[in-house]
Amino acid sequence: MPLVECAGKGSLLGAVARDYTNSNFIIHKASLVEGGAPGCMDSMIFCISFIGKLGRVIDGSATKEVWITGGLMNSLITHKIQKKKYVYDETMVCVGGGMGGNSACAGI
Repeated sequence: MPLVECAGKGSLLGAVARDYTNSNFIIHKASLVEGGAPGCMDSMIFCISFIGKLGRVIDGSATKEVWITGGLMNSLITHKIQKKKYVYDETMVCVGGGMGGNSACAGI
């Protein structure tokens, strides 16, 4: 996942409403906190959007393109739930022939 400079519009969230802990979400951006250890999730922040039941991004100030702490990201992805959870990484890019041939996928 590529690292970007933090350009968050609002404050950094350390918690989300309980309704969203079971929601699927999209990772838009990731940023290393200044002075943080590379490769440590607690040293990162993430820009995410939560996805509703119909597969659309939930429109709201606490659900669309919000910056969260690495600790919260860890809680969201390890939350013990009764259903499968999907996390979509929007930062991945595929170059070349698509699904076959000489294609290469990597984060930018």
